[in-house]
Amino acid sequence: MALPLGILLSTFVWWAGDRLYGSEISNWYVYISQSYDLPASFSGAQEYLMYFLVFAGTSMVFSPIGEEILYRGFIHRCFSEKYGDKKAAYIDNWAFALTHLAHFGIIYQAGQWEILWIPALVWVALMSRAARLFSTCRRGSNSVWTAVIAHAGFNLAMNYFIFYHILPPVS
Repeated sequence: MALPLGILLSTFVWWAGDRLYGSEISNWYVYISQSYDLPASFSGAQEYLMYFLVFAGTSMVFSPIGEEILYRGFIHRCFSEKYGDKKAAYIDNWAFALTHLAHFGIIYQAGQWEILWIPALVWVALMSRAARLFSTCRRGSNSVWTAVIAHAGFNLAMNYFIFYHILPPVS
């Protein structure tokens, strides 16, 4: 269930951003999509699909493995020994959520840094919810790898929405 739960939560995150901010820079997935270094044009749908697979594949492997081992593994274990499992989950979840301000919330545009306070708060709340899902997956299976799978599902859906709902379509 971890993979579909991650996909479902990412779908909600996309829907919330789309409803609240549309295609504005205040939409987290819109801002994140601007960091993708893509060619100005594609030779067709097959090349576009290849780029999607590369971006989705790398974000499904490297971020989930590294982040889940760090947050749901190492950080959680360090704090659970002192504060117990529940408090440790709050700590690792909020650490994860606040770290994701690096992806959105504190943005760089038109040559200057800016904090989008309200969208950033919504984004952090959504990332906290994602972290709670990943923690629930880890706790339910007693394995960090279930959290990795849920996180991979989240990133897969995020890339789907970026490539097929936010970025310009292939012409």
